[in-house]
Order: sequence, then structure tokens, then C-alpha cells
Amino acid sequence: MKNSVLLSLFVLTGLFAIGQKENPLEVVQYRLENGLTVMLNVDKSQPNVFGMVVVKGGSKRDPNDATGIAHYFEHIMFKGSEKLGSIDYATEKIYLDSIAVKYDELALASTDEDKEKIQLEINRISMKAGEYAIPNEFDKVIAKIGGTNLNAFTSNDLIAYHNSFPANQMEKWMAIYSDRFIDPVFRLFQSELETVYEEKNMSMDNSFNKLFEVINEGLYKGHPYENTVLGSIAHLKNPSLRKMQEYFDTYYVANNMALILVGNFDVATVKPMIEKYFGIWRQGEIPSMPEYTPKPFDGREFISKKLTPIRVGLMAFRTTGRGSNDDVALQILNKVLSNEASTGYLDKLYHDNKLMMSGCMELQYADLGANMVLFVPKIVGQSFKKVEKLVYAEVSRLGKGDFDDEMIAAIKTNLKKDFYQSLESPNYRGYFMMDAFMQGKDWKQILLFPEEVDRISREELIRVARQYYGENYLTIYSKMGFPKKEKLKKPNFKHLEPKNSESKSDFAKQIEQMPVVMTDPVFIEFGKDVEIQDVTDKIHFYFTPNPINNIFSISLEFGLGTIKNPELDPASTFFNLLGTEKRDFPALKKEFQKLGASVQAYADPDAFVIYIDGLEENMEATLTLVHELLAEMKADDKQLEKLVSESKVDRKFEDKEPYSIGEALDNFAMYGDNSPYLTRPTIKEIKARTAAEWVSMIKEAMKYEVDIHYSGKTNSTEIRQKIVSNLVVNSTLEKTESPVEMPRIARTERTVFLLEDKKLIQSQITFFMEGTVLKPEEMAHCNSFNEYFGGGMYSLVFQEAREFRSLAYSAWAYFRNPPVFGRKSYLLGGITCQADKTIEAIQIFDSLITKMPRKPERLEIIRESLLQAVNSYRPSFRYLSQTVARWRMLGYKEDPRKQYLEVYNKLKFSDIVEFYKNHLNRSPLITTVAGDTERFDVKALAPFGKTVVVTKKEIFN
Repeated sequence: MKNSVLLSLFVLTGLFAIGQKENPLEVVQYRLENGLTVMLNVDKSQPNVFGMVVVKGGSKRDPNDATGIAHYFEHIMFKGSEKLGSIDYATEKIYLDSIAVKYDELALASTDEDKEKIQLEINRISMKAGEYAIPNEFDKVIAKIGGTNLNAFTSNDLIAYHNSFPANQMEKWMAIYSDRFIDPVFRLFQSELETVYEEKNMSMDNSFNKLFEVINEGLYKGHPYENTVLGSIAHLKNPSLRKMQEYFDTYYVANNMALILVGNFDVATVKPMIEKYFGIWRQGEIPSMPEYTPKPFDGREFISKKLTPIRVGLMAFRTTGRGSNDDVALQILNKVLSNEASTGYLDKLYHDNKLMMSGCMELQYADLGANMVLFVPKIVGQSFKKVEKLVYAEVSRLGKGDFDDEMIAAIKTNLKKDFYQSLESPNYRGYFMMDAFMQGKDWKQILLFPEEVDRISREELIRVARQYYGENYLTIYSKMGFPKKEKLKKPNFKHLEPKNSESKSDFAKQIEQMPVVMTDPVFIEFGKDVEIQDVTDKIHFYFTPNPINNIFSISLEFGLGTIKNPELDPASTFFNLLGTEKRDFPALKKEFQKLGASVQAYADPDAFVIYIDGLEENMEATLTLVHELLAEMKADDKQLEKLVSESKVDRKFEDKEPYSIGEALDNFAMYGDNSPYLTRPTIKEIKARTAAEWVSMIKEAMKYEVDIHYSGKTNSTEIRQKIVSNLVVNSTLEKTESPVEMPRIARTERTVFLLEDKKLIQSQITFFMEGTVLKPEEMAHCNSFNEYFGGGMYSLVFQEAREFRSLAYSAWAYFRNPPVFGRKSYLLGGITCQADKTIEAIQIFDSLITKMPRKPERLEIIRESLLQAVNSYRPSFRYLSQTVARWRMLGYKEDPRKQYLEVYNKLKFSDIVEFYKNHLNRSPLITTVAGDTERFDVKALAPFGKTVVVTKKEIFN
């Protein structure tokens, strides 16, 4: 057993990799005396560390009468502790204790009048408590040590807190995170509740949210999984700090938690630090989870409701919990039904045009799982019943063993490839380690996955299929409809007055004084980290060695994109449905699947991209097969029907989805009739094109100048010759005009573009301001401005819109630069908020942009954050060459961060102000609003410019 595991790891992952002595998959796993699980993965190829703290709990541990508490508490964990986030915690605590009592009173209040009275009293006391709070101090201390991607998430089974940071800041990070979980303080509670409401609003605006609620209720009736992670509105309106404290006291104990570190450190060095900072965490007795056994399905159980913009059906089969003995067999069976290579039984129904769409989706919770088979009937003339019968017939084949060994072998190959590819990323490795902790497994058991895949026999697959894919299941028909949404009223509260936003707690000062071993930043070396060769003046080859495994990737980026030819977007979709002169689509996909390879195309504004990956040992065969596809594409009218069907489904959804509506409106304001949503082909135009015309369009795109990006283990000279000869199928290439800039409309007056949509709970608001031409030497100051203005949780935009006024879940803004110098940059910002907060949100954004507040006290944190971030940034080897190519396009001949560092070290606050004066407010501010105009005063938009009312027909073609 051990020998075979070692062999498979050696062959598939290349443990003794280029320039890396450590095994990148080795994890040191142990427990402290207090029960804390520690998992350490050393990866010296990274300049930084990914740190994560995981808590077993999640929404399934929420009290029955206080759903959403686990998630809400996750938000409160960003508010600091007794030592961090306050100028005088002893005095602040007096008010915070009073607030907690008032929330208990609120829970007992019986009338709306009494509730409002108590809420206003809570607001009054909160204002007093806020006089001692230091908003966002936790975010600031993390930013100052160079922390990036600071975030957290709550699922049904766990809560996780994570971010990345420079390797030399390890001890500071530990000190901050240790304190974070000892005595968190529920400060700024009332304002944060409004933010959680906005997250709830955002979920309710999602077209599929209600469908998934119905699915969970039907699958897990009587189990906490039937509740949403965000909790019910009724419980969110009446939160209990006492119950939240009980949740923390019960589940946030060392023996129920894990510390995960992945990146550039030495185990021997960090172990004493871990003992010092995390060995002091308390342990506790974890209550056993009650036995919840949902009632078994009795045959086919049925639900029919109007829930989605198009008709969607599904069959849900209860399975087993994540990591169980049958988990791997179920993964294989699900791939037999539907997989990325489109060779599954359900995929065949789709490709044979027997329905609109079909596929599989797994729900892998810790206690119970489910597999959902989704299907979409044709828009006209096909009933739910007919499609369900077709789908069930395919599912039933599993229990009969109606699958061939060749297909199973191919699925196994790709499952193993996907597993090792996922482990390439340090962050994803951290998530795999999180899974190991949650499943109660040793890391070595996780690495046994490839062997478990190989072990599964045909007989085992049939047994598992018969056990889970039987006659007992849930069927849901979601008819076209729009479920009623509960629209909350904006509370009549006073906003936080940030008296101490620039203050520092004593603990923050102590963190700053902790010694740090200075390290030189590791820059990306052109020609060394990434080999670059201009094969011709129109073929540019980038080579990056793969230090992790034996999986190669190739990206062909032809220099013609959707700006020059908007039809390339559907053309790329059609490419993914093509066969060749020798093999039709199913046969071709089957060959790729057997090789463990995949080929996909997509189009972006400046390029038509073909992405290939596969196993190094099958490189020759893969390139030969890709050559066949590129040189011998075969037009297929049958596939054209699917292109039209997919386009119809996409268009049906987009004018119902808040994000798409907001983006289309924003694009209309910026580009007018040149908006991508208007220049793209209509359904009628897509349908009018023949299959041969689409193929001709793809071939035309492949005649343009190409960037080739390869990452793998094959010698660069050898692989370059093979790729060019096999994949550049045109003997002559045309010079590209990319990157192309879409012309923006030069507005001469402030304007508000308004789109009315009564179905939206939240308003989708964006802000656009034309900028000026940036010089290369101004880039570092641009980064500094973005960091100050809208770059993080301590930025002006985030603090003013979210932290102080609770207007939104997310608020952002940044000065965007073109892909080449010499073209105009522009400011772009956005906020989504409850409709009745629209005017206030616009007022705040407008004032920040046109009259930017000066807070010179923030210079220190901005400078440190930028300097330390240089130490922690390095793209994955898979995308390193794209980063270099982008820099080259801008004219850089070396890593531009070398220049940035010089500026950051000398940065003055006046530099940020000067950048603002030179590049903003030279053009009028353009605002777009999509929302329910019955919930805000449209006349109140007048101070922000001329109001132009538009309809969906004007922004979508």
C-alpha cells in the first residue's frame, strides 16, 4: 500500500521538482495540549503565507430560534477585541453591556411600536459606545503587515477566517489572530446588522436563491440544513447578543478549531510561536450534535412552484456526507452522468437536442449529501414530465451497470488530474487541509484520493448506484415566476460618528513595535522566471517551468477580440461544440478524455483564446489531437441548434439578474450604442449564421498574431517547436491591433442614467468619471491613491459607505488604467444597497469623489501596506507568464514593482492629493442607478445631474 502511494505521488506530482527540495504536498499535522489542530505546509516557492483559522460549527449549530447567528458572528469577528478596536474598552464595555440587555428586551417585545422604541434606545447607546470604538482597526493592522485578501466565510458546517501575508510577518500575524479569538467584542453591532441585511437582500435578488431554499427544505426537512446560512429575516430582526456569546463560548474553543499555514516558513521556527500564541486558547466541552434523521422519501416526492425566470426541473437523490466511504464512488458515478468532457449520459441528451440543458450538481455537507440532476425543457413544446422521463432513464442505467470500462478509466484519469491540479495553489491546498480537519482525517488520507479512485471497482459502482440512485427521490418543477420578496424598510437610526477612525489602540502600537527580520522582495525576473522568445514578429512564446506536478497547460491568445468582432463570443462557444473531419464531437471529446486532456475556447475584448491542459506523458498524442481540431474543424448544423438554445437561455436570465442589469446600464452610460450588450449579435443574427460561417469566423481569428503561454516540464526549446508546428495552423499571421480601446462617450454634463425595475430589492449603482492620460512614472502614485480611496476595508469608500453608514455589503472604487500607456484612464466605483438607501448612497459617493476628504494620518498604513504587499505578491506559475506579458505590453522590460518601491519609500500624503487633483474631476461624474423607483425619491437625483430614464430594451439587444 505505502509503496504504491509513494509511486503514484512521484509519477503524478513530480515531488522532486525543479529548484524545490521540499515536497510541496507534505503537511506537518499535530495537536497542541489544548486540543488545537495545527496543519503546516511549507512551500518555499512562495514569498508569502496563507493563514487560516477554522471552526467546526457553521449554521447547523445555530439555535432554532436564532438562525443566522454563526454567520452574523463571523462579521462581528472583524470588529476587534478587548485590546484591539477601542481607545478605552473599560468605559466602552459599560455601554456595550447595556446594549446586550436591550437586545434581550427587543426579543421579548410584542408590538412594532415597542420594538421601534427599543431599537431607538439601542441606537442612542450605540452612539455613545461608538465614541470609544476605533472602526476597522483589525483590518488596518492586517493591512499594515502586508496582509491581503482578508476575508471569512460561513457554511452549513464551519466558519473560516483567512488572509495572506508576507513570510517575515509571521509572528505579528500570529499575535493578531491569537488575540482575535480570545476576547472578541460585539462593538458596532447595530450598524453591522444592517450590513448583514444587505447581504440577505443580495441573496434574495438572486434568481435561484428561492429555488435552493425549496431544495434544502425538501431534502433536509427536520435537519438544520433546511435553514439558510444567512438566517431568516424574522431572526435577523431580533438578534440576541447573549445567544451569540453562548455560540462563541461553546464552539470557539481550541479543541474545536484548526490553525492552517501554507507557504514560505520553517516548521522548526514557527512551532514555538504557535505554542506561544495559540497554546493559550481555552478548550471546552463540545455538545454532541443531536441525531437528525430526515424522513426517507417514499417513492417520487413532488414539489411544483413558480421560482425562476425560465423553467427548471431537478431530481434530488439523498446521498452521504462529505468524505464518507461511498464519496469517491459517487464522484465517479456523477461524472458518468455529466462531466467536463461532455461524454456523460446527460451530456448526450443535450448534444442530441433532446432537451435544452442538463447536468449534475452535488451538495456535500458533512452529515448528509445529495446529488441533484438538473434539467431545462426546451422553451417551446416540451413538458417537464417528458424531460424527467428522459433524464430518469439515463440515471437508471447506473444501477444496471450500463457503462463501459473505457469510460470509467477516462473519468478516473481526469479525477486524479483535477485533484493534483487543485493542489497547485497554496490557497487551495489550505482548503484541502480544512477539509481534512472537518472530516477528521489525517492529511495522508487526503493524499490517498488517487489510489481510492483506482480502487473503485465496477461492482462497487453498481452497488453504490443501487443504494443511492433508486426510486426514492425528490422532484421539483420550478415554473417561470418571480417569488415574492420581503422588502425591509431602512431603519430610522443615526449613523456612527467616527471620532476615533485615525486612533490607535495600545495593542496596535505593540504589534508595530514587534521586531521583524527584513527580507528583500523577490521580483519576477524576465527571461529567468519566465523564458520569453519572439519566434517571429507575430509569434511570441512564453515558457514557465512547472515545479509541482506533471500537468502541462498551453494558452493560445490570438490578437482579435470581441471589440473588433463581437461575434467572437458566440463563435468561441461554438468552437467548444465542434468535431473534426475524422471524428464527430462526441468521439473527439472521448479521445481527449482518455488522454486526461481538455480544450476550451473563449473570447475576451482583445483576444480569441484557446486553452489546453493535459498530462505530460500524453503530450504528443494531445498536441496531435488538438492539431486535428484546429486544422480540420467540421461545421455541424446540429451543434448550431445548441448554440442558439444556449444563447436564448443566457438572454432569458440576464435581464432578470441584478449584476447583469447593472453592468449593461453602466456600459450603456460609458459606451452608448457601442456597449458590448448592444454590439453583440442578437438571437436572430446568431440563428441566421450557418455552421460553416461560424467555423470561418474562428479560423479568421486564428490568423492573427499570437501569444503562446506554456507551463510544464518539457524542455522549452523542444516544446516550443512542437506547439508552433502543431497549433499555429496558419502559415502567415496578420499583425494584431490589440489591445483595442472601446471609445467612451465624452459627456459634457453630470448625468444620472436611471432604469426602473420593481423586482429588485437592491439598487445597482455605479459611478464613472473620465480621467487623464497616465505616465509610467505615475503608476505608483495611482496605486497609492487607490489604496487610500477605495482599495480595502480601511479605505474611504468602504468605511464611509459600509462601516459608518451601513449602506451596503460591498462598496468599491478604483482608478482603472488602460492596457497600454498613452490612453485615458478613468475612475469606476460601485455600491449595491437597499432601494430606500439609494439617495444617501449616491450622496456619499458623490461627495467622496468630488470633495475627497484629506486624512494624512493614514499615510503610514498606506505606505506600509503597499511596501509589504510587494513582498507577498507572486502569481501562480500557471499565470506568471501572463503577468509578464501584460507588463511587456505596457512597455516594461523588468518587474515594474522595482520602480514602485522607490516611490512607496518616499511617499508623502501630498502625492496622493496631487494625484487626485491632476486626474479626477476633469470630467463630469456619471451615475447609473437600476432599482425600484417606488422606494426612493427620483426628484432627489436632481443635484447629481440630468436624469436620463432608460429601459431594458435600450441597454440589451
